[in-house]
Amino acid sequence: MADATLVTPPRRTQEWMINLIIKLSGYSSILFVTLIFIFLMREGLPALQNVPLSSIFGERWYPIEGYFSILPLIYGSLVVTVGALLLAIPFGVGTSVFLSEIAPPWMNQMIKPLIEILAGLPSVVLGFLGIQVAAPYLRRLLDL
Repeated sequence: MADATLVTPPRRTQEWMINLIIKLSGYSSILFVTLIFIFLMREGLPALQNVPLSSIFGERWYPIEGYFSILPLIYGSLVVTVGALLLAIPFGVGTSVFLSEIAPPWMNQMIKPLIEILAGLPSVVLGFLGIQVAAPYLRRLLDL
């Protein structure tokens, strides 16, 4: 019995080590975010000195001609987001209504875990798969 207490460290030591690891992880994440911010400022501020501030909030984005407006980028992001919502909401609601109200229990038990796994995949992974799988197929299909 005395040997078992010598092998395992006391509970306080374990908690102290876990607490230290959590604190170090938190401090390191703060440090990394700060370093990223410093890098972005160091690399981005010279560009802001060369481009007038009025040009940043203009209506044109033509970097070759020296127009660096951010509004077309924001507008494009909003259009893509609204388009994705218009596509995803009907499919999501339709699937949930089908699974909860129409599908037989055996189908619900089969499809629901697949949807949960799909929901757990990051969108970056799905986008990468789309580029690697769907894009070549569509290129051949549409003769692009």
